Amino acid sequence: MSMQYEQLFEKIRPAIDSKIAEFQHYQYNAITAEELWRYCIEKKWRKKKVEQLRLHEVISTIFSVSPSDIVS
Repeated sequence: MSMQYEQLFEKIRPAIDSKIAEFQHYQYNAITAEELWRYCIEKKWRKKKVEQLRLHEVISTIFSVSPSDIVS
């Protein structure tokens, strides 16, 4: 993970933790914050640069991910 992605990860960590808590509520305990983040980077934002990502877009994307997206 590049330094910019790591900085962004730390900045939005509360949103990621919230989504992981939602997954755990629905019994998807195997999905980690790092897996969710990696999925977003590799699948959702693969054609974008970190500088182009707006904070509201990043958080919206995280909240829109379903467990089946990551698992499949």
